[in-house]
Amino acid sequence: MLKGTRDGILKRVQPVSIHGQLSCDVFFTSVEDPEGQIHVARLGPEAVADNLEPGDRIVIVAGSSMGTPGLLNGVLIIAVFLEDDP
Repeated sequence: MLKGTRDGILKRVQPVSIHGQLSCDVFFTSVEDPEGQIHVARLGPEAVADNLEPGDRIVIVAGSSMGTPGLLNGVLIIAVFLEDDP
């Protein structure tokens, strides 16, 4: 994944609490291969739209970073939202 945006299909959002700090594990696949490999990104709740449902077409916003949680193939996932949202 390169910096920028990427379309995906949401599989599920799993809330995670680590030492009282809430995060969300976002599970998604590529639009080109919706039954293919499932990717996961751990994000703060402010970076995940609260109206997501499994099967939604989503946009994954990514930027570069090294050694940071939320990495997918060396790229930091910044936010996930519905494709129709502004």
